Amino acid sequence: MFPFRWENEPIDVENHGWKYQKFDISESCEAYNEYHYFHEFVQRTLYNDSDSVDRNDPSSYFEKKEYENQKFEFTIRVDQNTTRSIDLIIDGVSLRTFETGVAVLSINLKNIEHRRFDDVLVINDFGRRLYPQFLANPKNENYADEVQNAFYPLDITFGSMVREDLAVRSISRFQLPTYITDLIGVSTIKPLLDDRMFVISHVMDSALSAALKHDYLDNEQWYKYVYVDSKSLSCQNSSMRKNALSLATYDRWSDYGTLYGITRYSFVCVSDDSKFSHDVINQHIRRHYYQMMNLTLAIRASIIRFSNEVSTLSTLKSQELSDKVSDFYKRYIQFVNRMYFREVSPHEQGIELYTKVVDVMQVEKSIKDLDEEIAELFQYAEMKRQAELNEHMANISERGIPLMIAGIITGIFGMNTIDYDDVKGALQYLIAIGSILLIVMSIKWYKYILLLFFHKDPK
Repeated sequence: MFPFRWENEPIDVENHGWKYQKFDISESCEAYNEYHYFHEFVQRTLYNDSDSVDRNDPSSYFEKKEYENQKFEFTIRVDQNTTRSIDLIIDGVSLRTFETGVAVLSINLKNIEHRRFDDVLVINDFGRRLYPQFLANPKNENYADEVQNAFYPLDITFGSMVREDLAVRSISRFQLPTYITDLIGVSTIKPLLDDRMFVISHVMDSALSAALKHDYLDNEQWYKYVYVDSKSLSCQNSSMRKNALSLATYDRWSDYGTLYGITRYSFVCVSDDSKFSHDVINQHIRRHYYQMMNLTLAIRASIIRFSNEVSTLSTLKSQELSDKVSDFYKRYIQFVNRMYFREVSPHEQGIELYTKVVDVMQVEKSIKDLDEEIAELFQYAEMKRQAELNEHMANISERGIPLMIAGIITGIFGMNTIDYDDVKGALQYLIAIGSILLIVMSIKWYKYILLLFFHKDPK
């Protein structure tokens, strides 16, 4: 699963080969069970009942069925002299777009040939990589050589697409593999996590299930599976590993040998190979829990997008900032009401799993931090608006001072006819002349008066 955002405005994905899919609850018992697993308000977000794309829906679901049953193949380096090909079957390709400007690409794969548990670890670790996590000075003109020794494929072939060599010959900003951008239809997208896709995986192995029943916290294989390691453990401290597994493991059914592992990059399960595991547990993972992860990844991606937008908005000028902030807040309120749910299912296990997912992905903390960022943005926008208003009022006041002085003088002395026949008339005449001179001087010299008495420098 690959959550991303559009670099510019969201595109019309139907123009790039994606087919809108209306949800049909009558399709199967599995569809009915999946739909009613969720609260009604979640159903409105995840299940489209319109005959065509409705722009007012919180999300829309699309598929590319032409890739079904084709091969997904990648080559890994076993050692300096040996490579190995991993062949999987594409079981489905889907895209869910959300009104917040993010989307989640999902690639469903079936593993038929590689049955060992170590094979599953390799598939999950290498298959999820989008670009090299690091580069190193090359010995053979390939900057990705070292990372390909660890967990990055040598090449990938997706369906009927041409095999893609993943060697890095020059240093530049990361580029998504061609099969990802070709699938989506555009290259102007930005990953919202890092170099890895999110992994959902279910292993049905009775021997492994029995081995994990009671000592899973000390089991290195379980740690590798949960944290998507293939070769060496990514944590080399036994106490830290035990604590990490305690936080990541959902063990309600551990006495039956069924364990779930949840991290920011994975949702995995180990169960026995019984009919119940095939018919019930696997269906829940492929449908119910897949939808739960889809929603949670979209929430997490949306939070990151909103946070990035706050940073961009803070650089705008006052009037533009005020307009943009209003629109931004409207979209954020829609997100909170139509996507960010504190509970998604009335079922006990659904409540527990979603609570654990939200906790592991630190969604609550991220929302709280985002709320604080938005509050600070509003304060900043109001401060800029108030500062510009004060400046505007000051300019009006400063430029009105000459007229104010003239008005005061006129009000005091009036505009009466002067009697020149007596001393009093002469005095009135002198006062009138002085008033006119004062008005003229105030008009010409008012800026210096302001600077002297009010410490203002009018523009």
